[in-house]
Amino acid sequence: MEYYFRVRPVLEHIAYDGSFFCERFEGQAFDCPWHVHPEVEVLIIDSGTGRRLAGDALGRYAPGDLYLFAPQLPHLFHSDTPSEGDDPSAYHSVSRYTQFRPDCFGDGFFDQHELRPIKRLISQGRRGLYFGRHAPDSEASRRLSETLEATGPDRVAGLIRVLGLLVETPAETLAGAGYDAAAGRAVPDQDAQRLGRAIDHIHEHLTDDLTLAAAAEAAALSPGGFSRAFRRAYGRSFTDFVIDLRLGEACRLLIETDRPIVDICFASGFSNLSNFNRQFQKRRGTTPSGFRRSLV
Repeated sequence: MEYYFRVRPVLEHIAYDGSFFCERFEGQAFDCPWHVHPEVEVLIIDSGTGRRLAGDALGRYAPGDLYLFAPQLPHLFHSDTPSEGDDPSAYHSVSRYTQFRPDCFGDGFFDQHELRPIKRLISQGRRGLYFGRHAPDSEASRRLSETLEATGPDRVAGLIRVLGLLVETPAETLAGAGYDAAAGRAVPDQDAQRLGRAIDHIHEHLTDDLTLAAAAEAAALSPGGFSRAFRRAYGRSFTDFVIDLRLGEACRLLIETDRPIVDICFASGFSNLSNFNRQFQKRRGTTPSGFRRSLV
């Protein structure tokens, strides 16, 4: 499994004739490497078990699991393999999925009033969304099958129905804030432009001695005013936001490189190894070395 992870994500080119792609995969194992693509992906697992990685979120998958990944989120499904004496048929892998670009129906299509909830759903998928486990006869499974089997206008309508259902379905966000590359760039209040400049400053200086005072200066706000505006917009403190971004970068380096953990500590913006280990354990539930071992 290590082979799949210790590389940068592969850019997957998806060839299709229509405005979007629908497919059913069936085989002994899911064989797609750690990859990204410019399409949104909606995927349901019909058969097979294994490990799933979305951004920095490592977990297990099983039949019925339903996901949405926004464009450019690295992800991978790695199938369990049978041990000696196991029945190979028990490890058969099947999935159904659809992939589409946000502008597949034209620029501004999802800006229409009735479709704005879908636009928000796609935005929320920047860190990956997990919609729980769905039975084969569930509405979500049935609608996805109908879309795969439809042609012409019915296929387009089917995709909209699938996305409309997902809007109403509770979802768990997968990856950490470090994989939300667009976080905070569109805050719907009077501080949007100022906070946008602060977010740019944070990303540009993430591995430096980043201070609240410097970010406040970039936003042209007093430190106190900036702190209040930041928490109001992002629901957490400046310090927590920065730590989450740095941990996201650390996870990326742990996944994609073989660099020593102490090097990754400093490369992701932490100033000492003990604090790095403490924050990683607190927010990821494991140590950096434990996270890396789980990938092998």
